[in-house]
Amino acid sequence: MDQKSAPLADALAAIEKRPVIGFGAPGHNQGAVIPGGMKALLGKRVFHADVLTPKGLDDRTEGKLALQRAHEIAAEAWNADFCRFVTGGSTQSLHTVMASVAGLGDTILVAANAHKAERAYALATGLNAAIVPVQIDGEWDIEHGAEPQALNAALAANPTAKAFIVVSPTYYGVTSDIAALATVCHDHGIPMIVDAAWGGAFAFCEGLPDDPLTKGADAAVYSAHKTMGALAQGSVIVAKGDLIDRQRLWMAYELFETTSPSVPILATLDATRRDHALNGEQMWNGVIALAEKVRRKIAGIARCEC
Repeated sequence: MDQKSAPLADALAAIEKRPVIGFGAPGHNQGAVIPGGMKALLGKRVFHADVLTPKGLDDRTEGKLALQRAHEIAAEAWNADFCRFVTGGSTQSLHTVMASVAGLGDTILVAANAHKAERAYALATGLNAAIVPVQIDGEWDIEHGAEPQALNAALAANPTAKAFIVVSPTYYGVTSDIAALATVCHDHGIPMIVDAAWGGAFAFCEGLPDDPLTKGADAAVYSAHKTMGALAQGSVIVAKGDLIDRQRLWMAYELFETTSPSVPILATLDATRRDHALNGEQMWNGVIALAEKVRRKIAGIARCEC
């Protein structure tokens, strides 16, 4: 795959050369009608870019395969077997992956510091969300990751569990031992799903922690809008291996993803994947150096610890 290519971003750029003419949604028709005050606030170009995937990026039959090619290139970038771009944030991505592994009445193991997305989905769909305790850092009064011993105990108490969801990195930047946790899951024949919302860039820089797919995770969810530069609500689902039925995962994606996804979000997901695949080391080594400098400065301030 050509990681220099960004099929969605390129297709969106081409719209300026051949404006879309049609009578369907969006009703503003590329800015022919703009709500009051929005032209001054947002500019007209944002409305030019707000087209539908089959009426702008591609034709009605998806004959150009723009979205499909973007997904395939991104799958290679993250070393995955499956990839989908999501425009409803990682909440939607997590709901999608959960739907692919468990149904009404099933049990799914969830780390205690999970996002509300996991709990809300379990509540809404009749799943039993069994909680796996996480480490508590008494010195800093924050939560860290889950430990293999805790996961083993949870599996002993819930032997019919269909999967385990862990948050790594946590909101405090701490990663779990994904390889050890994945081994526990696989020994019990269940997949491990990593809520890596803040870790989408890990695959693109050696100075960052390991990407969960390289350590045995069966699926991961990345919020590309949190740390990678995509527009808000831009998320990515990746999966690898055979423990998650990819056909069912694809069907769950089709169920949850809107039929009118935001093209600007999709294009920025495509472009940020390209940026990271080509320049991830350079970008993130600069960020790491800046973070180390900030830590030293903070540590030098009286009564501050870092």
